[in-house]
Amino acid sequence: VVSTQSTGSQTQQADKLDRVSQLQEVFEELVYNLGACVGVLQRDAPPFHFNMNTGSTRKQVEKDSLQAHFAFEAASAEYAKNLVSLSSKFDEGLASLPKITEKSEEEQLTRLMELEKRNVETVEELKTEIQKAELLKLVREALHEIYNDRSLSNEANS
Repeated sequence: VVSTQSTGSQTQQADKLDRVSQLQEVFEELVYNLGACVGVLQRDAPPFHFNMNTGSTRKQVEKDSLQAHFAFEAASAEYAKNLVSLSSKFDEGLASLPKITEKSEEEQLTRLMELEKRNVETVEELKTEIQKAELLKLVREALHEIYNDRSLSNEANS
């Protein structure tokens, strides 16, 4: 039987794992969107002309590509908003994780030893529960056989 303190601790550990998994998902989404943004922006970017006579650079958007230029600008802004949103979400998730650097190496080793001890205890509890389940299965099978034997003997007597 697991105590409520242990269960609460296990729930906290599961929450931490869930937060790490969520953080990983956000990071993967951020990387995917960053790659997609760069690819789409490279593909859809309007031409950029260099004026070699003046030594300066200047966009020269022609009348027929003006609409495409504005669509590109709107898409760029939307991509930027999405990336900023995902970055903020990632930063918040990262900030919510416990700080490992606040503990000394000795404290971390002590904590690891405690976790290992708890892991061994949990494995032993699990083995005990499996043995109980196997015994229960044998008892059920034996009761089922007894029931069948009695049913057959009652039918034979009738």
